[in-house]
Order: sequence, then structure tokens, then C-alpha cells
Amino acid sequence: MTQETSLRFHENIFQNNLNRIESVVYSIFSKKNEEYKQYWNKIRSLLLSSMKNANVNSFQRYAFWFYINKIITKGQKNGIHFIKVEEKLRKFVRKYANDKEDLKRNDYNRAKRGFNKIKDYLIGDKILDLGAGNGLIGLEIKNKLDKEVILVDVVDYNHTELPMILYNPNNPIPLSDEEFDTTILFTVLHHSNTPKNILKEAARLTKKRIVIKEASIREKSLRMTNSFFDWFYNRVIGDKDINVPLNFLKVEEWEKLLNIYGFKVIKKEFVGIDEPLVPEYHMFIIADKF
Repeated sequence: MTQETSLRFHENIFQNNLNRIESVVYSIFSKKNEEYKQYWNKIRSLLLSSMKNANVNSFQRYAFWFYINKIITKGQKNGIHFIKVEEKLRKFVRKYANDKEDLKRNDYNRAKRGFNKIKDYLIGDKILDLGAGNGLIGLEIKNKLDKEVILVDVVDYNHTELPMILYNPNNPIPLSDEEFDTTILFTVLHHSNTPKNILKEAARLTKKRIVIKEASIREKSLRMTNSFFDWFYNRVIGDKDINVPLNFLKVEEWEKLLNIYGFKVIKKEFVGIDEPLVPEYHMFIIADKF
């Protein structure tokens, strides 16, 4: 068995198949032992803090948490299928906490912060944003550094005029080998059912450097809190079609894959919670081609 195939990923979770998410979230909200009580308390604290950072007043913050906790706990105790719980939460968020202007402003501010984190590591003139989402980080790169930027994703969420290429993750990306000087993967890999394939494609397309932002799971508590918030912010606050298979790896495991695909890690940085409104723990990995 090779290093590559020895790395274990979770079963696919796509749209209505939420079995693993259900297992994680229901276990936490059952508070069946001290360990799960600690996870629950940590999630509560982080969610309330993120809402405070968003200037939500105290009453609204605690009312919001009360409702979230009530719906999930009721679902767990009554054995309600998780997709029903998710739908109910999503309707609540859309009704009471979905100011489109605020969301748009938050997206732009998040892109600016992301750009500032990676701007010094972008080399060459042609940049690939793989798993680009709304494309706003790519837009910052183009506007601030005057680089050519191509966006690639499996779904078109593009909010910019930058060129977007859609592709089937089961097939090669329709671009040439070593076409880009730098490729960025910004919280992308753990959303893929086949993260090894995505990273392999990134390596094929990249001439010089890969820049990765990923979830940090150095300990079990980080995996559990990241799992909850990855689901909550993407599928409850975000879009029900976003894939959340929880394919997290430790930094050493991503490094092994990068080595297999011809890249050497030159920097690893654990940045903790780097977004005031999204309380997930992150790390950066910078890798250059051999």
C-alpha cells in the first residue's frame, strides 16, 4: 500500500446524504459525557463570540443560540432525520438573519483578509484559483497585484468578471500542464469527495507554487468544532448544495500527498481562528515544486 492510498477519507456526503454530519452533531448535542459537553460548550462560546463580532446584540445572540440548540437537541432526542433539522434551521436563518447587504459586505471583507494573508506568497504572473467559490479572492489578486487570474470550480458561484471554468471532479481539469505559476486552494480540499485527485490536478497544472488554506485538526476537539462549523456555515447559513464530507487531514498528511505529487512544503503556519465571523481553526501550507 502506498503512502497515498493509506490516507483515509470519510464516505461521501452530498446533498441529502448527511449521515456523518448527523452522527457528529447529534453526538455533540447529546452531551452524553464530559467530552461531548466540552465540545458543546466550546461551540456555544464560539458561535456567540462570532455573532458579537458581527454586532448582533446580546438578546438576539442568545435567542439565536437557544433556537439552534433547541432544534438540534429535539432532533437528536426524537431521532429526526438530520436533513429535516437542517431545513428547519436554514428557514430560520433565512427569515431572521440573512441580510443580503451584510452577507455581501462580509464576503468582500473576508476576501480582503484572505488576500492579505497570501499576497506575499504568490509568485509569477498567472494564478489559478482552484475551488474559487465567489471569486473575490481572485479579484483581489488581479486588482492589487495586476496578475492574470483564472477561476475553476465545480459550481458557478462567481460574483466577478474573472473567467470561470467549470469542471467535473471525476475528470481532468481542461487546462494544460504547468499552465500556472501559482495555484491557490482556499478551504477547498476538505469539501471534495476526492481531495487527493484535486491536489493531484493542482500539482499537474502548477509550474512553481501551491498555496493552501485548510482546516487545522491538530487535536480531536478542533476536528469536532470544525466539523460543526463547516456544516453550519456552509449548509445552514450558506447553500444546501455545498458538499461537506469533512475530509480533514493533519498537516503532516497533506505534506505527504504534496511530496508524492512533486512539491516540497516550505512553510506551515497554524493561524487558529483567523476569521472573526467564522470560528473555524485554520492553517496555511506553502509548497514549491521540486
